[in-house]
Amino acid sequence: MGESNTRMVSLLAEKSRQENLPNLITKYNQIAQQCLNEILPHIDSVMPGYGVHHCQEIERNISELLPNEIANEMCAGEIFILLCSIQFHGVGRVIEQDDAKYLRKTNEELKELCKKFSLDKYETSLIGQVCSDLDLAEFNKPKENGQLHHNQIRVKFLAALLRLANALDIDYKRIQESCYKSKN
Repeated sequence: MGESNTRMVSLLAEKSRQENLPNLITKYNQIAQQCLNEILPHIDSVMPGYGVHHCQEIERNISELLPNEIANEMCAGEIFILLCSIQFHGVGRVIEQDDAKYLRKTNEELKELCKKFSLDKYETSLIGQVCSDLDLAEFNKPKENGQLHHNQIRVKFLAALLRLANALDIDYKRIQESCYKSKN
């Protein structure tokens, strides 16, 4: 997605080679390029501050937060699901700007987008689970680990990374106006 975001993509490329899953990095690169050219600019046009730059910042935040020891323990499938979740987590914003409703719309849109991006039902399900956990009520529900390419996918771990990195992308464009107003 950008120069500051190469650590996780490089790690995906490395892990894909090690695990003999070369199509995974190719698939992610195609998804990232299409998101960069089509989906994220559209999100920015509807909800400024929630598109291209936001996804780049989330990826940068994760790269800075995640120690090498933990990142190196991740399998290619986990990195792929995390990177795709970053790309897709805000697609519901195009349809629904209300915070309480947009995650449901994100999951509805995700199902359609996954067909377009040739993601299989397992990849789609895992990305949907990670994205839906941006909602605190969903995050607090128990979730089981998933499986992808014979590897365990730690859904809660990926969701926690996405939630934290998303929350850390704060600037004046992304804070609700009510936060600036005094409650007194």
